[in-house]
Amino acid sequence: MLPIASAEVATQNMPREAMYKNKGMTSVEMRKRRETDIAQLRKQKRDDEINKRRNIKENNDMFIGDEDDSMCESPNIFDEKILSNLFSDRLSAQESAMRLFRRRFCFGKHKGNCLIDEAIALGLIDRFLLILTNSTSICIRRDAASILGSIVADKGNCLIDEAIALGLIDRFLLILTNSTSICIRRDAASILGSIVAGTSTHTECVVRSGAVPTFIHLLSEDDEEIREHSLLAIGNIAADQCSYRDLCLSLDVIPAILRILNSSTKPSEIRSAVWTISNLCRGKNPPPDFSRVSIALPALSKQLFNQDAATLADACRAVASLSEGENSHIEVVVQSGVVRRLVELLLHPNPTVSANALRAIGNIVTGTDQQTQGWIISFIYFLFLISSLLASTKPSEIRSAVWTISNLCRGKNPPPDFSRLQVSIALPALSKQLFNQDAATLADACRAVASLSEGENSHIEVVVQSGVVRRLVELLLHPNPTVSANALRAIGNIVTGTDQQTQGSIISFIYFLFLITSLLAGFVSLLNSILVVLSCSALECLEKLLVTGKESIKKEVCWTLSNILAGNRKQIQTVIDAHILPSLIHVLASGDFKTRKEACWAIGNALSGGNASQVAAVVREGAILPLCDLLTVMEPKIVSVVLNALDSILRHGENIRSKSKTGINPYCALVEEARGLEKLEFLQQSPNLEIYVKAFDIIENYFAADEEVLTVNETNDEIQPLTTFDL
Repeated sequence: MLPIASAEVATQNMPREAMYKNKGMTSVEMRKRRETDIAQLRKQKRDDEINKRRNIKENNDMFIGDEDDSMCESPNIFDEKILSNLFSDRLSAQESAMRLFRRRFCFGKHKGNCLIDEAIALGLIDRFLLILTNSTSICIRRDAASILGSIVADKGNCLIDEAIALGLIDRFLLILTNSTSICIRRDAASILGSIVAGTSTHTECVVRSGAVPTFIHLLSEDDEEIREHSLLAIGNIAADQCSYRDLCLSLDVIPAILRILNSSTKPSEIRSAVWTISNLCRGKNPPPDFSRVSIALPALSKQLFNQDAATLADACRAVASLSEGENSHIEVVVQSGVVRRLVELLLHPNPTVSANALRAIGNIVTGTDQQTQGWIISFIYFLFLISSLLASTKPSEIRSAVWTISNLCRGKNPPPDFSRLQVSIALPALSKQLFNQDAATLADACRAVASLSEGENSHIEVVVQSGVVRRLVELLLHPNPTVSANALRAIGNIVTGTDQQTQGSIISFIYFLFLITSLLAGFVSLLNSILVVLSCSALECLEKLLVTGKESIKKEVCWTLSNILAGNRKQIQTVIDAHILPSLIHVLASGDFKTRKEACWAIGNALSGGNASQVAAVVREGAILPLCDLLTVMEPKIVSVVLNALDSILRHGENIRSKSKTGINPYCALVEEARGLEKLEFLQQSPNLEIYVKAFDIIENYFAADEEVLTVNETNDEIQPLTTFDL
């Protein structure tokens, strides 16, 4: 028996008020105190971890007659006689009181109302805890466990904190391992599961008490309810921290869960098992041990055909987590045969299922081209499914769909097969999403279009005909740098196409920019060439990015300009008339090396394809000095580009010399002033044969006459070099 004095004796020696915790307080004060406590509890921060959920369930193991009793008129459980029985040392009196409390808290129509607050205010929780751990009656301990489980489910963290402070975690673990009563063990597992589902601090207390091995051992129990409580507890522990997840995996929890999945027919238990596996598979910093979690793929593949939406969603989420990371991991997922079913689930009516399936597909298509094309892209209807998803009004679903398309469209070795995959089906949907207000969706849509624009001119034509170019030009000035960068990349790919695609597609689709810039700049007239004006409107966007953009943006702008300047002379003149050369040459002189390389290509293309006046315009803007500076870099390809550019300049200078009365190549002096001749002579010692020959030819073709004059003057002892630098 419990060593507690009888409540009747206590009543004889003290007034009734002394039995209450709130002695001296009026009913109004007590009500205000309860309201204050409730408000504080509601304001208390709760762990909103999405993967955490409580596993408190109503105990269905009612005493015979409980259900009937609950339908009758319920007595006031705080009646003096009932409280006296609760604190009595007579087992029969305790059992009667505990049965009433259990009925009201666990099954009665008053469950979850202020009766629990009243019990807390009267200090009855300590009494229930004491009875649970010390009573010699199994029935009474069972009632105490059920009552505490119901209270914890209703009151949450405040009761969990009190239970932890009293050291009851260890006591509950002892009950789980030593008790012979299945009902009490169920309640103990339920209470421990509730503690685990609390805050991270609560979870830590349970883990530090050594409960993880106990929970894993309980997965082999014959009782389904104990197994399910243990599953949910492990899932919540794994979801709390990566270190806890790895602890569970190191104790071989996956094989234990798989045994349940292979044998259980209970839907709720299967649902809990799949949810727990999904939590064990998640995490990136660090990711789980793939060898330990990948063994769940066959079971997950089977559960992808489950009719329960929650189980389906968790199975898809687990596969999505397994598909993150290395290509070898993706290959294992693909080989498990889940891809076809994932594609089918894209049109599942439950949005969580379709979203998780889409996430899994999106991760898989980030793998190698063989994985992407050989397994997913073979499903031709995949793009039809994606296009259907894009008709959704849910922002997160649209964002995931666009992201998946962008991953599907990428790749160069080999690129996606347009004719086989009907990629153009996705382009109208992408065109629509280019007007989306979400920056992430916009960026992925631009990235998808950029990927589709790579490769053959026929591919570019498909993109141009979809009508996306006008919007891409608008997005060049989007405030989000990722959006503008991806739009710039798409424009850059498109302008690598034919001249007709470059001029007739981009330039003709930006008439609204032409109207705006015409009004602001005031330099446009109706007699101007519409092609030139529209080109200037587009290039003004590029020029602004070239001045104000980040270094990565400037690099992309230079690359885009190099593609435009690689076209015909009309395109080169368009760039010159847009007054973009000063900014381009400034980048050539002062940008970082990667940007300077792209600018070098752009200037080189303009010089090699331009006419005399266009070359003169490039020289007039000061291109020779930064070009000569690049003669000393360690990349032979860039040095070769510079040599070709200087050759183009000097060749046009020779035409000027032959037509002028002075007989002087005006560009030779500019090259010498930029110390270009010294660097050319140094390059004649280059081990690269191509560079050596080009440097030799430039000196031989354009500077040999100067050396002959210098030699004659030396013979006459009149050394008067034509330039001021020292050879």
